[in-house]
Amino acid sequence: MFINAFEGVQESADTYWASGYYEYAKSHNWAIKGYGNTKEASTKINRTRVAEIVTGAVGVNYSGDNAIRYMLTKGLSEGRGSTPSVTGYQGSSLLKRSEAVQFIKT
Repeated sequence: MFINAFEGVQESADTYWASGYYEYAKSHNWAIKGYGNTKEASTKINRTRVAEIVTGAVGVNYSGDNAIRYMLTKGLSEGRGSTPSVTGYQGSSLLKRSEAVQFIKT
């Protein structure tokens, strides 16, 4: 869904439905976990990984707490706590569907 929010995704001749999206991410140097591994690509991800994907999509490649800090300082997320912070972001928690929609809308 996140990649689909961007223009230019082409259908792939590959039999796996998401191949075109992975190719799009690869062509933009996005580090997408599970590329080429359909089983891994279907696993749930935590909020830190989401921060890494979103920051990569906006042109910076931060990891871990640095990705979370970027999200918070740029207003791309407020986290789950009452005060925006790395701890309040709850990076080790799994992403909920409703949160995924909010990240895509951002």
